[in-house]
Amino acid sequence: MLSVHSCPVGRLGGRDTGGMNVYIREVARELGKRGHRVKEVWLWASEKPNHVTDITDTFDIKLAALRCHKSQMGQTPFPQSDPGEWLRERHRKLAEGQDFELAEAFHRVEIFW
Repeated sequence: MLSVHSCPVGRLGGRDTGGMNVYIREVARELGKRGHRVKEVWLWASEKPNHVTDITDTFDIKLAALRCHKSQMGQTPFPQSDPGEWLRERHRKLAEGQDFELAEAFHRVEIFW
């Protein structure tokens, strides 16, 4: 299950989680009832990332998607007019030491049942 608009520990229905964590919680419960178990959780925007993934081939798609959300661009640390170069440099730094150009970083937590 992928949840990109919610925080599992956020206040249920709260604005800070996009209000989606109620739905995510219910979907997770239903999947658990059906025998599905989470093997790992990837936390985005972690202060201590321990896993990077190659986004070189999908960076332009990510950038195009971000540009579609003009109303939310003012809430970000990059220039509202065009985040492209700022983001490219950020993702280039995350990929330092890897064998690819651009990376997204996560804190990956493995869950053992």
